[in-house]
Amino acid sequence: PALAHAIDLAGRQRMLSQAAIKDSCLLSQAALTGLDPAQITADLTARIDLFEETAGELRAGNEDTGIAPPPNVEAENALDTVQVTWQDMRELLNPALDGTPLGADRLGDLATSYAVLLPQLEDVVWYYVNGN
Repeated sequence: PALAHAIDLAGRQRMLSQAAIKDSCLLSQAALTGLDPAQITADLTARIDLFEETAGELRAGNEDTGIAPPPNVEAENALDTVQVTWQDMRELLNPALDGTPLGADRLGDLATSYAVLLPQLEDVVWYYVNGN
């Protein structure tokens, strides 16, 4: 069960990162669409917080919540690689966390970074599924 929980969290990281990108795009268009920028910012903050919390739990495991630690060194390395890429993305997302719409250049940089992150997240899932 602990390994299944970890695999679920690793998969959830892909969805959380995708949702963070979506929220940053929505925030950038909120004035044109009538969406509530405060709600978008709150959603973005919650997704990023959960992404970072689960990243830590995946890296260390968590007996209290039943999350298995990485099953092998390849999974550990994959998690480390994700963390490096995520930090670059996080820096790009920081203005949006303050409610500032991102410009086209920053959104472009974010999309480029995400194109690197997504296969890395998929690698993490693969190592958890095939690591034992």
